[in-house]
Amino acid sequence: MVVEDCMVEGLIPFAQAGVAVGDSELSKWPEEVRYTSYPIEVTSQVACTALSTQERLNDGTPVTSRVVGQSFGIPSEDGDQILEKIFITAAANPVKGSSYSARLVDLGDSPDRDSYDAGKSLLPADATFEITTPSSLGKGAGRIMSFTFSGAERVRLKAGHWYSFELVANPDNKPAAGLSWFRSGARAMATAPLPEATAFCVPTTEGTTKDDRRTLVKDRQCYIGIKTSPAK
Repeated sequence: MVVEDCMVEGLIPFAQAGVAVGDSELSKWPEEVRYTSYPIEVTSQVACTALSTQERLNDGTPVTSRVVGQSFGIPSEDGDQILEKIFITAAANPVKGSSYSARLVDLGDSPDRDSYDAGKSLLPADATFEITTPSSLGKGAGRIMSFTFSGAERVRLKAGHWYSFELVANPDNKPAAGLSWFRSGARAMATAPLPEATAFCVPTTEGTTKDDRRTLVKDRQCYIGIKTSPAK
């Protein structure tokens, strides 16, 4: 897995800042993708989810999370697909030696919409990465990150199945390290290009682990673009 932690840097359209998606460098993915929950309508609410993991509530209260995941489905009529790349919009605080892992979980053809178990990752065990590129912009800045898969990482995505792409914080990360995965609000969910594709997390409490059951992030959808090719 090759991770480019900052393909493009630009403004993230926080609703409270009055920045429209169309005015941002991050209004579209660098390449054409087949499945996506981005771009969104200008009027949509945008929040910062994190991983560090910090999950921020609507009032700005930070709640740490060990795992953040975004679900997506492969329509039956599309046939099986081969995973090529995944793009996300994010913000990060690079701290040397801090790392994260990427996971992909098969949720089956009729998943629970409120929670799911960690499950076995379809990606090889060593799908870890660090973030090394510091931000050169101020508040409201973010980046487009890319994940490029090769060899055994080019997972066959089954038609009619749902999946969750997860980012997991290394429990040994330094406190200052953080990776935020931006997500849309309830208004975007009504017309989201990935219908019923919800975000999940594992809120950090004493005794929780990265393998605990994932729970729904209500009315949220992380920005993600999935590039695939038809399976032969």
